[in-house]
Amino acid sequence: MALINLNIGDVEFEPVISGNILKNEEKGLKLTLEGTNDQLHLQLDPQLNPLTLAVKQETIDLTANKKENQWKIAVNSFSLPIIQKIAQKQYKDNPLLFQPMTGKLSGQFILDSKNKTIAGQNVAILNPIVGTIQAKQVKGNFHYANQSLSLQNTKIFTHNSQYDLNGQFTQTSNGPEITANVNVNQGKLQDILETLQIFELEDLKRGLKPPKYAKAADLYENNSNFQTPLFKVETTKQSLGDRMETLNQITAWLGKKEEKKEDAQSLPDLDTLKGDFNGKIALNMTPKTGLKLNFDLIGQKWEWGQYQLTQFQARGNWNKGNLTLEPFNLQLKDSVIQFAGHIGQTTQQGNLKVVNIPLDTLSQWVNLPSVVTLGGQLNGQINLQGTRNNPQASGKVAINQPKINQTLLDSSQGQFTYEGGQFNFIASSILDRQSEPLTIEGSFPYVFPLTQVQPKSDRLSLKFQAKNEGLTLLNILSQGQVAWLGGTGSVQLNLSGKVDPKRGIPYELQADGLAQVKNGIIATKMLPQSPFKQIQGKIFFDLDTIAFDNFTGQFSGGQVAVTGSLPLLKLTENDPSLTIQLNNLALNLPQIYQGGVQGNLNIAGSILKPEIGGEVNLFNGQIFLGEKGKKPKSKNPLLASTRLNNLQLNLRDKITINRLPILTFSTTGNLALNGTLEKPEPEGLITLENGLVNLFASQLRLAGGKNNTAQFLPEKGFDPYLNIQLFASATETTQNTININPNSAEVPETFKANKNSLETVRIKASVEGFASNITKSIDLSSQPKRSQQQIITLLGGTFLNTLGTGETTLGLANLAGTAVLGPVQGAIGEALGLSEFRIFPTPLINQDDALDTSNIGVAAEAGLDLTEDFSLSIQTIVNSDRPPRLGLQYRINDSTTIRGSSNFSDDNRGSIQFEKRF
Repeated sequence: MALINLNIGDVEFEPVISGNILKNEEKGLKLTLEGTNDQLHLQLDPQLNPLTLAVKQETIDLTANKKENQWKIAVNSFSLPIIQKIAQKQYKDNPLLFQPMTGKLSGQFILDSKNKTIAGQNVAILNPIVGTIQAKQVKGNFHYANQSLSLQNTKIFTHNSQYDLNGQFTQTSNGPEITANVNVNQGKLQDILETLQIFELEDLKRGLKPPKYAKAADLYENNSNFQTPLFKVETTKQSLGDRMETLNQITAWLGKKEEKKEDAQSLPDLDTLKGDFNGKIALNMTPKTGLKLNFDLIGQKWEWGQYQLTQFQARGNWNKGNLTLEPFNLQLKDSVIQFAGHIGQTTQQGNLKVVNIPLDTLSQWVNLPSVVTLGGQLNGQINLQGTRNNPQASGKVAINQPKINQTLLDSSQGQFTYEGGQFNFIASSILDRQSEPLTIEGSFPYVFPLTQVQPKSDRLSLKFQAKNEGLTLLNILSQGQVAWLGGTGSVQLNLSGKVDPKRGIPYELQADGLAQVKNGIIATKMLPQSPFKQIQGKIFFDLDTIAFDNFTGQFSGGQVAVTGSLPLLKLTENDPSLTIQLNNLALNLPQIYQGGVQGNLNIAGSILKPEIGGEVNLFNGQIFLGEKGKKPKSKNPLLASTRLNNLQLNLRDKITINRLPILTFSTTGNLALNGTLEKPEPEGLITLENGLVNLFASQLRLAGGKNNTAQFLPEKGFDPYLNIQLFASATETTQNTININPNSAEVPETFKANKNSLETVRIKASVEGFASNITKSIDLSSQPKRSQQQIITLLGGTFLNTLGTGETTLGLANLAGTAVLGPVQGAIGEALGLSEFRIFPTPLINQDDALDTSNIGVAAEAGLDLTEDFSLSIQTIVNSDRPPRLGLQYRINDSTTIRGSSNFSDDNRGSIQFEKRF
């Protein structure tokens, strides 16, 4: 025989199964049907009562044998939904049977039809799901009799955890009665949350009810003719690359949306809660007493977003809707949160104790400005009252080792109340034992998660006050950039606005602040040696703007007055600005400028990112040129954020540009400064009036009557491009040497200088290049004409020449005289209007002329150029009784020179010199 489309209940067999039917009056009926995979074997006794059954199908694989009143059933696989549908017909009022259910059942069963009992041994369910509860495997033993189900040695395995269960379930006329004992071994928080489908704080409100997710049909609009998607991205005509780009854009949009969601939350979502726990749970539930629960759980290494817990402990019970904790502990290293008490629907009472909670962790829940960081450990006692839906609390807190911006305070403490969804608090901090306390008090609404209280008001109110030495708070908030050193002053701030009670985020904020100062002293890190003194005036400020009223003070020996207003963070429509009047300041900016300052500064932009413009006159000062490649030791954020906006610098009287010991020039002109205070970008042309360049043992003086300039370029900073003409004079010692065979034993004669062996060489230097490379930017020429190498040797001084002749003492005297007297020579020459003035050592040829026992004379020479070819000079030896000598020189060409000299006593000379070097 064959059966087509055989269905037994919801069990569907293959389309065709076939076999035989055998009937025997003594043995009864035997049915054997088989398909490709499915099988159905059935044997009946002569009275047609079943004796054996074997079923093999996609959802069922079992064999059953009857002996007297008992069936022995061996199940290899049985789908739970089949059992669920059979049970639903008999127990229509049991909500558990109507939850979504899947899984594969196996085990050995004994069914007693007479006593209506069933027992199971080695029963296992693979991948069971009942509602939102799911596991990897459940195995154990059970017994059912008289509407009572008992479980023995039951083990529930999730992905990473094991739960041992023993219990009993009894169905009574009044409702179910349940007793159970659970031992948790390596329980995983994430398994519990996934089982209950709890991923966000809002999911806790639905309890154990399964979530309601949208279906695929909900992505389309209701339309009887065809389905129109709610949103569609057309990609059918796009290339693969364009489709991938579209996918990347959608992914990026979802990422930004998730980031905004995280920013709006004060606590992480529960899907980030991870950790292990062990413990025991005892459950008892009857229709009369309701649910009773005792638990003792211990957890370790818990993580919740960025928060990490070292240990967790919860011991207590649940009875008639009341949760009692005795106690509940959370520990993170040395930090402890402990709660003991009970929480119920109608009443709650308990004590919360916090010990050494780091403030830097708590500050992550509050949107503090980036310039403020908190430190220290929070300690406190909080009393909890009210109800779960409308909690009330009061308490006192203190901070151990409080810090603001890494600065240690003396003490901080406060107290608060919470009632009707409203926080009220007052706190005070003492910066040091000499200062008056800072006080802050306020009120704002806040609704804790899972509560239902609605605050009467959404208004925020804060009041802050600091006086006198309490103003050292300025040192802390500015992170040492500004320091209050003394005086009389006060700061008052009233802040108001609204708060979103659920997220704790303030909005529509308004502030009204006033700072008053009398005889104040303030120092800045930028200029630590020059504090502001005798500061007088008022400062008005709100969340947008700070305004100065009659704000004056003394700084660097001069007067400073500030008027106007400036935004704190963002620019406003009317573009306010500050005007700072500088009157006769003696400013000292290391490595930049030292000298007098007068003028007006216009400050635009904002307080945190100011832009400085205006016009300033510099006088009686020095501008220091920077060194190439030199970087500051540490970065100053205030200097880096302060921009220069076409700040005009006028170089007035007695301004020099220095790069010691290489060069110094007197200057006039104008500069426009842009860039930042950390890296200024000067632009302009400066005229150099006089000065010198120091080349080790010689000085090049600035040539008068020439267009000598220094051009500053923005990209080069204070490294100007020089276009200058300089000159110098050097004394040349000449001698005639006789070539001697190097193999000869003859010893050459030592050179002896005489009066005719000395000659003055006039050197000109044209400099065109940047100051940082001045030694590589000099073009040298001379009269009489000498090669570049010869001129460089002359500029090295007679120090090198005299050492070469064995006159070590004279060489050292040349070096010392040039190094020490070089700047003096230039100053004297400039003051007297001379073309040249030199002081140098010279050997004394005639010892009878010496005034002491030394054989080295100190010579002084003053020269005046009447024309480029005709010059007049006078020379004398200071430590000799020889009279001064007047000299005339006229150069016909590079080879021929007419010289004449006289001491108007016993030495009169004249000569025509012709020189040709090969």
